[in-house]
Amino acid sequence: MAGARTFGLIVVLIGAVLVGNWLAGEREPEWAAKPGRDAGDGPAAGAETAAPADKADRAERGPPVGEEVAPARRDVTPPGVLPGPPGAGPMVRVPGYVPPVRPPRPEVRRYPRVVVESAGSFISEDVRVRFAGVDTLPAERVCADDAGATWPCGRAGRSALRRLIRARLVDCDAAPGTPTSDYEAYCRVGTIDINRWLVEQGWARPVAGAPADYGPLAKEAERAGRGIYRKVAPSLPEASPPLLRPVSPAFQ
Repeated sequence: MAGARTFGLIVVLIGAVLVGNWLAGEREPEWAAKPGRDAGDGPAAGAETAAPADKADRAERGPPVGEEVAPARRDVTPPGVLPGPPGAGPMVRVPGYVPPVRPPRPEVRRYPRVVVESAGSFISEDVRVRFAGVDTLPAERVCADDAGATWPCGRAGRSALRRLIRARLVDCDAAPGTPTSDYEAYCRVGTIDINRWLVEQGWARPVAGAPADYGPLAKEAERAGRGIYRKVAPSLPEASPPLLRPVSPAFQ
């Protein structure tokens, strides 16, 4: 009995589906039922049945050229922050971001076994490096204190630089195209900027083009009486310390 009922129910459902399809095929389209239109004309251009397709196509292509539209605005205000005032006036396209042109990075040259010639230069192998941005003392310079007593300030500056460098490596920044044998550079020993240190200790004066902080450092060294600005001549040994190694004949 249950199988017969199920079979009968399936037959009824199939019949209902067939009748519905037949009625849908016999129904006359709305455009054909309107008065004054022949059944064979079909839908005219711009009919209501085509409106949804036109709207979708317009949304995809955007507004026609020359049509004024309100500028699109996207709210990017984060939560908990009041939005800014609405913009007014036409939208203007701004140029794209152009990154600044950075100068090429200097080449770092490392020098071992440094021999200090004076407070303004050193030699390593067959290379001489002079400290840039500063005017330093030659080793033979003699200075006078406030009382008129003279003292070998050039030799004292050389000795101070030797004590700073000792046997450590010296790193120098060389711009692209800098000669490899004799040139000016800003150098470091460890984390100490040698050029700046010479100005701070009063063994050098800044020149044109030096970093901006060199001027105040030189004035402070003069006020404190350091280096060549000493008020009283120091007591120094008669002979200067020997060089760490022979100087290359190219620089003799």
